[in-house]
Amino acid sequence: MPHADQNTSCTEDSAGSVFSLPDDAPRPRSVRVKKELRVLPGRRNTFEGIWGESPVVVKRLNPSLRAWYDFRKEIRVTAALRGLGIAVPEVLYAGRKRDGSWVLVMRKVGKGNTLAAEIRACEAESDKDELLRFFLGGLAYHHAQGVEQRDLHGENYIQHAGELWLLDAGQVRLHSHSLSVKKSLSQLALVLSQHPELNQEQCLGLIRSYFSERGYYENSRRTALVQKYMEQHRHRNLKKFVRKCLRNNSRHLRIRDSGGTAIVDRDFAPAVVSDTLWQDIEQYMEEGTPLKEGNTSVLVRARIGERDVLIKRYNHKGFFHSIRQTLKGSRAQRSWCNAHRLRSLGVSTPFPLAMLECLQMGVVHHSYILTEYVHAHPLGVFLENDSVSEERRALVSQRVLNLFENLKRYKVNHNDLKHTNILVHQYHPLLTDLDGMRMYRSDTMFRRRWRKDWERFLKNWEGMPAIRSMFE
Repeated sequence: MPHADQNTSCTEDSAGSVFSLPDDAPRPRSVRVKKELRVLPGRRNTFEGIWGESPVVVKRLNPSLRAWYDFRKEIRVTAALRGLGIAVPEVLYAGRKRDGSWVLVMRKVGKGNTLAAEIRACEAESDKDELLRFFLGGLAYHHAQGVEQRDLHGENYIQHAGELWLLDAGQVRLHSHSLSVKKSLSQLALVLSQHPELNQEQCLGLIRSYFSERGYYENSRRTALVQKYMEQHRHRNLKKFVRKCLRNNSRHLRIRDSGGTAIVDRDFAPAVVSDTLWQDIEQYMEEGTPLKEGNTSVLVRARIGERDVLIKRYNHKGFFHSIRQTLKGSRAQRSWCNAHRLRSLGVSTPFPLAMLECLQMGVVHHSYILTEYVHAHPLGVFLENDSVSEERRALVSQRVLNLFENLKRYKVNHNDLKHTNILVHQYHPLLTDLDGMRMYRSDTMFRRRWRKDWERFLKNWEGMPAIRSMFE
């Protein structure tokens, strides 16, 4: 059977089960598990449950010397943060199990919705802006107290009772004085870099808000420094994020066996992961609706579980091609990584569900990328449709131009801007066919590639001056 690299959870931690506490814990000595919140493969599991009558969050650190150090540090730092007047969850119990793992039981804060989840749920820009200002205001206070969160993102904070609660004390570094200007601006830039949907004006407003909370005077040098740090953080985080998407994590399950390697979204895994994973994919393709069949790839719409899925198989093209795909990564792997890269930058693309690489003699023979099927029309078909009003055409063409501005902003080269690779779904463009996409650090290299991308896009509208004029 396909197996997950480094078992990411224990049966006793699954939803509806019971997690036993050590013998020295107060009664009751068990927590009723509601759901698993986060997995750090090989190191720790975090889940939510009920202890007696109290909603709690439990961290279990796998047996190791590092676990002992992390356990002691979290207790020490939590106490120090409370002494500084910073809101942190109350530790109800801390101890060690018979299997050597360390356990922390903390009181659940509010409804448990993280700040990141609240920001994602915001429909109005003003609400999102208000939450970010609240976040940066609390962060400014933390920085003034000498608190540096080394794992700084909205999932590690909660807004409750008008306060910013810090959840992961184990990633905190305490300084004996306020954070330096350079360190503070770098942390500010890190938060802003995680929200690519913010425009220049919104970023400047949030920078001013943080400066005001810290008592910094505003000048062009400090603002330029924040923007420079944002660019650095964005590239570093993207690189780290994409690497994470290729291994076990709280969002993805990595599976390996003699047939190959697969990475599956955890919400989708129950429908697709089985003893016959590799054979099942071909069965789904045979039973599905063919959309495209070529020498290089095959595209099929299929039903898997409750999902409408688009399966793209990249065909085997010879031994030397397989060697190259094994060394540089298969086309499915590149599509998988680029889909996550684009979505993290706020560029719309169909949601990636799974990536599979089938091996023969230790090299990639063929590969698959599975995404959610989107009821959409290619851009050219949409714009040429006589039933579409001029207002809708103008709206979609402007949104396509905005998409291109985002690609230029982040130096992304798609490499094949045929109109069929831009789908229109509910009057919003989505970018597809991502295996040739690249992201550049060099302005010179990007401009050269972008010119070719743009020329390829305009070529779609040869002989159609009315449509071409929408983009020129």
